[in-house]
Amino acid sequence: MTIGQLKRMAMQAGVQYAWLRQSLNDWHRSHAPAWERIRQCSSVANRDAGASLAAFPRRSVGTIRLKRMATHQRGNDKKQQAGLTLIELMVAMLIGLFLIGGVVQIFISTKQTYRLQENLSRVQENGRFAMNFIGKDLRRADFRACPAENPSVPNAVTGANDAGANASDTVTVTWSTSACAPAALVTQTVTYFIQAATNPQNDVNGLATYFSLFKSINGGLPQELIEGIENMQILYGVDTPLPTYDGSANYYVPINNVNVLGTDRIVSVRISLLAATPDDNVASQPLTYLYNGVPITPVDRRVRRVFTSTISLRNRLP
Repeated sequence: MTIGQLKRMAMQAGVQYAWLRQSLNDWHRSHAPAWERIRQCSSVANRDAGASLAAFPRRSVGTIRLKRMATHQRGNDKKQQAGLTLIELMVAMLIGLFLIGGVVQIFISTKQTYRLQENLSRVQENGRFAMNFIGKDLRRADFRACPAENPSVPNAVTGANDAGANASDTVTVTWSTSACAPAALVTQTVTYFIQAATNPQNDVNGLATYFSLFKSINGGLPQELIEGIENMQILYGVDTPLPTYDGSANYYVPINNVNVLGTDRIVSVRISLLAATPDDNVASQPLTYLYNGVPITPVDRRVRRVFTSTISLRNRLP
């Protein structure tokens, strides 16, 4: 391309630019009245709108703005709460299961503790009442209203070895109920022994697993006194003439050995009771206990306690 050609192209471009600029100026001049009318209308509209807003109190305007904001917020909430995913539901269920499991575990532990404490309380109560019943009657042994007329009560204290349930012992106590006149001796006899409870709890072989302390008056029908007393072992304190009869026991022996010396030499009685909880499955496993010098492991899971007391025969003390 030569220099002449370039000059001609530049002149043509300049002519075209001058023509375009002239055309734009002509368009602006021709449309100026229309633009002026648009600006005037806009000014009037803005002035009227300002006057309308000024007519409202500020509180009303604020209320309108708050309503608009609340509407906008509800719209955003609806957009955000679109639902839960499957993973979120599974995580929530897992957390709920952990919480429920913890509550159930606490409930079971609390219930087991309450059950254990309740059964131990009943064992303590049963052992104390049983010892109180037997001790009260033993202290009456050989009582006489007129010792001068009735020197002694025959067989005031006697018993039998292994005559009750679970190879337990029995004890029989006698005292006088007659007045000084007439002189005929009238006595009352009470026997304590162990046998199966009136409503026994039986094992799979039909054998009784729950026992009670019974009482019989003058050979009458047995009366159930205290539940949960499984065994009773008795030793009798004998006063020997070595060196002299002093009213205190020299040794304690079973009733079979006492019969050789005579029951009138008995001055005290040592009683050992074995009490068990009313409910089974109280302990987590069978508990070995020591009774009468022998360790015993039961087949059930009851809790057992041993109560031992030595009772002096008041009417034979010097």
